[in-house]
Amino acid sequence: LLKARLDITETEIGGFPVYEIAPKAGERRRILYMHGGAFVFQITPYHWGLIAEMAERLGFGITVPVYPIAPEHDFHDMFGMVGDVYRRMLDVT
Repeated sequence: LLKARLDITETEIGGFPVYEIAPKAGERRRILYMHGGAFVFQITPYHWGLIAEMAERLGFGITVPVYPIAPEHDFHDMFGMVGDVYRRMLDVT
């Protein structure tokens, strides 16, 4: 359903997916969306609905990293991956 309404691309950083959701292809204004979950719960369908609504209402692209979580990973893994995502966002703008 989201793919019908929004431009969605998927890349990978550190072996984890990073989604770029935008109201139109090539949108340069971006928001980095960290879904929460206390670093132990992964992104949920509720989050995707919120991300789609933000993209449509604000007209911004939303960068969504599906970052490493505990107990398989620690804070350093998550922080390193998300830091790489953020640096890549800065390089694109």
